[in-house]
Amino acid sequence: MKMHARVGLVQEDPAEQSKPEGRKKPKVIAFSGYEWTVKSGKQPLGPGPNYFSASEKNVWLDDKGRLHLKMTQKDGIWYCAEVDAVKSLGYGKYVFHVEGGIDRLDKNVVLGLFTYDCGAEKKYYREIDIEFAKWGKAKTKPGLYSVVPGWVKGNRVGFDFQLAGILSVHSFDWKTDSICFQSLQGKGAGAKEIKSWNHASKYVHKPGKEKAMINLWLFEGQSPSDAKEVEVVIRKFEFVPAQK
Repeated sequence: MKMHARVGLVQEDPAEQSKPEGRKKPKVIAFSGYEWTVKSGKQPLGPGPNYFSASEKNVWLDDKGRLHLKMTQKDGIWYCAEVDAVKSLGYGKYVFHVEGGIDRLDKNVVLGLFTYDCGAEKKYYREIDIEFAKWGKAKTKPGLYSVVPGWVKGNRVGFDFQLAGILSVHSFDWKTDSICFQSLQGKGAGAKEIKSWNHASKYVHKPGKEKAMINLWLFEGQSPSDAKEVEVVIRKFEFVPAQK
């Protein structure tokens, strides 16, 4: 399995995805007006690596159309969850409405809201990330914005925050010359800003075949240190195309 070097997301090599033993034929769900494939496989896959499940115990829509991602444990194995948009969207604003205590995730649990182009290694996979994780260290700031390669100075910023409740909204606005990140707590007109960051560099790539993705996984495949199952709800996903 090929891994690109950065703290955080580690996706499998595209060749791995085509192996029958590595990935099953994907299940497709409809969420927020878009189709999404649900990741699963008989063997551990990146990021992590972890076991990913398309079971309705791990990925499902409730009667309000909200997407539930749940990390579960069965017979000593932890199963993670990921959905990948079928359609590439390109320049525009990607908005993720989240319900859950993402400021209090276990130190080994990661929630990712991002874009990724499996076939664009030379373009650093066109990866734009909003992640909530502590990367195995209890005292690490739980929020992270990054534009891959994250090891380049100026391509990432971590931030600390505490939610007043369990509702938050996170977005990145991908333009031709910049990517503007923002996180809000609450919803609607009463939402308050947690953090914002404007990034401009040569790593603001042009669109290709990147897809919006959402995943809940375990850093380095380590079990949650508290041994508890984890659930996060994505209330809504929005995409606002860039004005031409």
